[in-house]
Amino acid sequence: MPETPGDHQTKNAESLVADGRAVIISDENCTGVRIAKEIKGIVLDEERLMNMGKPRHPESEKNAAEKIATLLIEVSK
Repeated sequence: MPETPGDHQTKNAESLVADGRAVIISDENCTGVRIAKEIKGIVLDEERLMNMGKPRHPESEKNAAEKIATLLIEVSK
């Protein structure tokens, strides 16, 4: 998202790419063919797929998104 101030989203994504946990596709290269190629490359490489699914930090909270959503619902009542 190049319109974001300081393009911070790209910087965040780049750290995930460096860990092998993400792929960045620029807007000008984002086509159905390119997306399909990336997905196929990930799905057919079991080691890569498993690495992408691992928590970035071993101490990462399991079900964090669900816990955050539950907390937000409780706080909003």
